[in-house]
Amino acid sequence: MKRTVSGVSLAAIVAALLCGSVALIASLIVYALIDVTLGTVFASVFIAGLVSVAVGPLARNWREVVLLSLSVALASSLILLLGLFDQPRLAMPAVQLVSFLIAFSGAIVSVTSLLSRGVGESAARGPVTIVLLAWLTWPVWMSPAFGTSPGTWMIDHAFAYQPLMALNGAYHVLGDWSHSPIAYKYLTNLGQDVLFERPPHAWHSTILHGIIAFIATALIALQSCSRTPPKPSV
Repeated sequence: MKRTVSGVSLAAIVAALLCGSVALIASLIVYALIDVTLGTVFASVFIAGLVSVAVGPLARNWREVVLLSLSVALASSLILLLGLFDQPRLAMPAVQLVSFLIAFSGAIVSVTSLLSRGVGESAARGPVTIVLLAWLTWPVWMSPAFGTSPGTWMIDHAFAYQPLMALNGAYHVLGDWSHSPIAYKYLTNLGQDVLFERPPHAWHSTILHGIIAFIATALIALQSCSRTPPKPSV
């Protein structure tokens, strides 16, 4: 019989510690390379997303989803939170970042966990990773289409929900990613051939991912209840 603490297995607790350590180490490496910049903010999203995919299938109930999501989100944002001692002007953006990462990690952990129940752990991680990377990078690979009607619609209606664009709005004091040398030369025509309005904050994206996390976690809770054997009558 598996040992549990308040409904959370010891395996999940160990996984939370390990995934938090991995996310923190990755964040430290990024910070050592580029300090606190917009790239550090974006890196925290990629780190949280990929670690969440890896650990998601280990969540067997809603409590473990919450534990693993919080572990990943807080570890991925810790360096940026510590950076507030040097840059207190980033306090409000940091609140948006932490809130977003909790919702974002929760969505990925819960969806991956839910999917793994039907197709297995390895099979669940593959499609979630593909969708994750496509979702995070579509402002780059859709760049050639931004001059068309569908592209214009995406700019007008979807940028507020896209994680990197939304967080760029929250961290606008760090500049526009589309104006960085790499993005300007190689990645996108945003701000050059195509004009766009940067989202003012990250709350719309946070709410979207929070809704996804809530629905998937609720389904996990329902499945766990249906699998719980009834207590024998006395």
